[in-house]
Amino acid sequence: SDHPLETLALGLSNLSMFPFFDTAHYIISVMKPVTCAASRFTLLLSSTLLKYLEGEWDSTRPRV
Repeated sequence: SDHPLETLALGLSNLSMFPFFDTAHYIISVMKPVTCAASRFTLLLSSTLLKYLEGEWDSTRPRV
């Protein structure tokens, strides 16, 4: 008789991979704008913090 892992491996090898790839593509396409927005926010925050630490940022100065 076959080993249970061999039976599982054979069963998985007969499955179509397209649903998994479609799901992964969907997840990546949904998360990409979120990660881009998060990276822009992080860049803005870090540049503002750097300017503040270097003394170039003054909260009383009007923005132009």
